[in-house]
Amino acid sequence: MKVLLRNTASGCFYQEDGQWVANPEQAFDFASIQAAMDFAANLSGDNLELALAFGTPSLISAVSIQAAQNRLWLARPS
Repeated sequence: MKVLLRNTASGCFYQEDGQWVANPEQAFDFASIQAAMDFAANLSGDNLELALAFGTPSLISAVSIQAAQNRLWLARPS
């Protein structure tokens, strides 16, 4: 599984150094959801989603960064 960031406006995935690519197999793998969320917090705009890619060619499952943050917050122990 690869952990990616996708721009919902363009459909492209973050590669590195501010570059975005259409092919998820060329995208940067953040390796963990937390690493992707931390990185996304430093990017501007609300059009990002957390994308999980499985297999080759990639089967993508995605959720908005905002929804992912809300779920993580709700899952924290009180």
